[in-house]
Amino acid sequence: MKTRSQKLALTVVGVALSVSIVQPQSADAATMDWGITFFDKSGTQVGTGTFSYDPYITQLVDTSTAPLAPKLNVPTLLSLSLNVLGYGWSNSDADELWWEPSQAFSTKGISLSRYGITVGNQWFLGDPSFGNQSLTIQGGKQPNNAGWGGNWQQQIFRNGGPPTSQSGYGSWTANLLFVASVPESSTTLAVTALGFGYFLLKKLAFR
Repeated sequence: MKTRSQKLALTVVGVALSVSIVQPQSADAATMDWGITFFDKSGTQVGTGTFSYDPYITQLVDTSTAPLAPKLNVPTLLSLSLNVLGYGWSNSDADELWWEPSQAFSTKGISLSRYGITVGNQWFLGDPSFGNQSLTIQGGKQPNNAGWGGNWQQQIFRNGGPPTSQSGYGSWTANLLFVASVPESSTTLAVTALGFGYFLLKKLAFR
């Protein structure tokens, strides 16, 4: 006759199997890490960076300040870290940015200023109202499978003076670095439960 502990262990295993079998299957989350390289007008490399997003994780973003204005459901960037001409940028320097790698304009974004909300085919980082520090990145999928690229312009002003040496413009290229698959929560739960059930059975076997 099975003891209560043995029954508990078998129940845990059964629940784990039911979770893994009954749970509908859907696409796993996949965080995609990209690298981006910046070049000046002469073709000299002047900056690098990385960004990531998950095509299965989307967010509703406003397209207007008007009441009941439509929203866009887009996979906004999870992370962003850029350094161009010695000046650093991150997610906190932008409103909402997203990446559509199959489009001629892969760089999409929304910027909010005193003039309202602007939806554009570009990434804008910095201050859209005054532009004392700003970086604009535009472009995307190139024809004939030539990869991803486009143009950028950075403007850095200090104390109301002329543009500093950190201002410039040129071209950029991007490439996919890594795709990290993240298991569904139900799969993780099933594996954990199976492990716990196996541990109980193993422990009971030595009694």
